[in-house]
Amino acid sequence: MDNTLALTPVSGNGDDIYTNVNPHWRPPWGRGIFGGGIIAQSLCAAQRTVPLAFCAHSMHCYFVRPGTSSDPVFYHVERIGDGKSFACRIIRAMQRAHCIFTATVSFAREPPPHQNPMLTHAAPMPTDLTPPPSIVDSAKLTKTSPAGENSPCECVRPLVESSGPEVPPEQRKVRQWIRAKGLFGENLIQNPGAEHHSHLAALAYMTDCYFIGTTARVHGATRFADKEFVDRTVESLGGSVEEKAWRRGYFEELASEEARQNESSSWKPVGQAHARVGMMVSLDHTIFFHQPRSCKSDQWMLAEMDCPWTGNERGLVTQRIWSQTGELIATCVQEGVLRLAPTGLEDAKL
Repeated sequence: MDNTLALTPVSGNGDDIYTNVNPHWRPPWGRGIFGGGIIAQSLCAAQRTVPLAFCAHSMHCYFVRPGTSSDPVFYHVERIGDGKSFACRIIRAMQRAHCIFTATVSFAREPPPHQNPMLTHAAPMPTDLTPPPSIVDSAKLTKTSPAGENSPCECVRPLVESSGPEVPPEQRKVRQWIRAKGLFGENLIQNPGAEHHSHLAALAYMTDCYFIGTTARVHGATRFADKEFVDRTVESLGGSVEEKAWRRGYFEELASEEARQNESSSWKPVGQAHARVGMMVSLDHTIFFHQPRSCKSDQWMLAEMDCPWTGNERGLVTQRIWSQTGELIATCVQEGVLRLAPTGLEDAKL
């Protein structure tokens, strides 16, 4: 994760401009770089401009256009406000002179203990789940996240709530365990004392793992089993015959994983039978950090996702994330484009 979060200041172009040290990861099926990476690095850039006593409590993001992994991303941080209790930053991620992403981050200073009475409550963590072991079987790790020894995080699923086949899509829940890998190293050397900032940035990265995919999952729609999608994606990426063969094999693994996850639930498909996803892209992403100093993102955390609405070729998903001790540490909301692939009947009419 340290390599994923690493930024360096850009000299000679004004203050508060940073760029990535390492290339962004582009998922083989994606139109651009992984959204979690640009979310996390934007938060890191904003964190560099506030005192360590301040922690992010909310982050509102918009994906403007796809980013490429071959070009650096420049993060321009604008200091909107600095108060005693709160600070606000706007971040614009630029690539090839175009804005590809924007974020507004609000920071709060943690109040002294017992300074004033407070109202407190939090949604409880589901109690019917056990976190994975410290050393997890690689076969249980999801194929849709970066893999290998240098991967920034680990994700274990499926954990589908047992709610019966007739439950409507808006009540279906998808769960997964997530944790960061390799978090503390060079990032802390550059920013001593910023452990809490690193934990939040790592959490921000993982909030985008399989998030918008919940829209298809609760409907029983498939994405990676579509041969036309696979052929189009493999050809668009180019490469040698061997590289194309590897990608096809990878998509076969993704399709098998997707089928197993759909079969593991008792949910009946909703709407169009055998629906296939033609396009799925995130539009915006919001994170509310509830207990920023309690976040230990290198320990297993439980994420529970649901989809309260889909329509007009868009879908809305929400996510709650609890620490291993059961503390609610974040709530997330995301909207994305969800377009189905044409059916054979529609193709015939054309």
